[in-house]
Amino acid sequence: MKRRIFCVVPAMALVLSLAPAARADAQADLAAGNQALAAGDLDKALGLLTAAAQALPQSVEARAALGQAQLRLGKLDDAMKSYQAVLALSPQHAQAKRVVQALKGERATFDQKLAYANALVELQAYPAARGVLAVMLSEAAEPSQRMAVRLAIAECALWANVLPECQAEAMRVVKESGDPAQVAQAKVIAGLAMLGTACNSGYSRAQADQAAALLKDAGPLPAPWNARAELVNLSFAAGMDPSKMPEVSAKLAGPVASIPPGEFRDYLLSKLTQHYLTEAARRLGLSDEAAALAILWPMVCDGAVPAADAALKPVAIKGGWLTREGAGRTCRIQAADALAGVARAERARRKASLLGYWLAGAVLLDLDPAIDGVPNERLATVTGELADASRPADGRKAGEPLSLADEIQREFILKLASRTTEVSRRQSLIGLIEGQIARYEQAGDAETGIARFVTIQGLAGAAAPATQPAASMVVTVNLAASLTGWAGPAQQQLCSLLGQACERLGEKTFRQAAATMDLAANTAVNRFDQAAIILYSRTLPRIDAAMPAFAMAQRIMDRYAGASRWGAVEAALALLYADQGEEAVWAKANLMIRRTIIEEDKLLAARKGLLEKLPAALAAALAEARNLIPPGPESAQRSRAISLAQSLISRYEALDRADLAEAE
Repeated sequence: MKRRIFCVVPAMALVLSLAPAARADAQADLAAGNQALAAGDLDKALGLLTAAAQALPQSVEARAALGQAQLRLGKLDDAMKSYQAVLALSPQHAQAKRVVQALKGERATFDQKLAYANALVELQAYPAARGVLAVMLSEAAEPSQRMAVRLAIAECALWANVLPECQAEAMRVVKESGDPAQVAQAKVIAGLAMLGTACNSGYSRAQADQAAALLKDAGPLPAPWNARAELVNLSFAAGMDPSKMPEVSAKLAGPVASIPPGEFRDYLLSKLTQHYLTEAARRLGLSDEAAALAILWPMVCDGAVPAADAALKPVAIKGGWLTREGAGRTCRIQAADALAGVARAERARRKASLLGYWLAGAVLLDLDPAIDGVPNERLATVTGELADASRPADGRKAGEPLSLADEIQREFILKLASRTTEVSRRQSLIGLIEGQIARYEQAGDAETGIARFVTIQGLAGAAAPATQPAASMVVTVNLAASLTGWAGPAQQQLCSLLGQACERLGEKTFRQAAATMDLAANTAVNRFDQAAIILYSRTLPRIDAAMPAFAMAQRIMDRYAGASRWGAVEAALALLYADQGEEAVWAKANLMIRRTIIEEDKLLAARKGLLEKLPAALAAALAEARNLIPPGPESAQRSRAISLAQSLISRYEALDRADLAEAE
């Protein structure tokens, strides 16, 4: 028995340790399922919400969302079970009570049944609602009840975007009902159905006049029907006269918000967006960028259109008549593309403003990238276009931004860096970073270009001077904040790119120092070469002589070695092998051998004899390497030490310096 108990305890501990992760996954499924439900992707929503409900059996939200997905898919028995589960957890859950009662068809008053049907409509369970209403219509005893049901059928058909049935039922209520409130509501429903038809087939004067006459006779309307009537009037006015679209677009946020989520709203937003984008493009063709912006901006944001100097200033995206879910999300992306089109049109006419690009970026960055990657893809396209708009500003000084286009591009690159996880997309951003640095190099200001993405600082935090004494040699290198979280191939490629840019600037600084003929020139590694070596060292967890990073760092060390700046070479080697442990010891020994051979060759070339004993620095490095060899006849370290020393032994034997060979 004791053995069984001890086996169970670790198992329970394992289950408990996994529980937080499993719950987090379930919460993620629930969030993604709700997003899919809002977007109308019912099959995807069903799978995600089923998993969430199973993993979160006590979650009212998960059970209710699953029930809604099942309702909308017509899985009524499954929906009944889900909503009954909701009631078991929360007996007073109003929505669940109405749905269960509607699906059960229990005895209830007429008003209660109508409320049940309306609850199904709110959940976008249109077929289920239509079924309940059909039964009610057959059972209705009073004419007023039949009209109330027909009005509900008309509204259900409207939100389900079944426009012919909607208009027929609504007009029947208009003609047959004696209730002014019912008639007024039916007129608005019929007007919305006419608008939906006109959006698809084209606006006609007859339709516009009919809709206007209906709504004019509707009389005072309560909310939200007054806003819905305004939507019909405004949309027909703009449809018949597109010159009114800038004015109308600014008024649509409230009326569009009065339309509940569902198939009709998605349809209407898609159609209206097509019409307004077409008119905006026409205005751009007439060189009327202001009118185009007046059409586009209210689609995505409340308030006045930002001024031309708003580029690079914070833009808060709030409101707008396009929603952020369902078809509205897709329409927002299209509107952002159109805003970028404003900037393209201005560029074609040699105008300096890049406001359209900045506003497009703000709209795209406002959309949740977790739903899909389309906003990031569009923003990447805009970011790439800005390279073509780069022109060095007149009177620009070193240290200043190259151009407004480059500043906007940098902002977008860094924003995308924190939103993008795919290696291929990060590699595309690296290409844009490379292009921007290259433009600064062409302008003779490589240092500023590098500083857009990486900072090089001294120990005290201030920018390090280009050259500095060996005692204060080490600098710190920090990538821009949104780039620091990268890992794997993208991080390696980024550090390699930035390292090469620093190396080019380091070589230029090196040659300028050498040209001064100062005896102290290049006795320390300049800060750009240091930064390059540090960046190269970050491309791999361990330095390997066969890897490109080592070869690139070796180029820098070779430059200092060629000038006999061995102190600088040793310092550079320490940077490259920082935190590498034993590898740093072997690398230093190799360096000391190389230095000794070069200096001895100089003595021989001058017909001078070799030293009487090994140089102290070489002897110390070899001794440190020998200390790494463990006891025993065979080990990888012993083989490495033998290989390391063999070049010197063979050399000294060939030079008849057996004493030095034996010393080795």
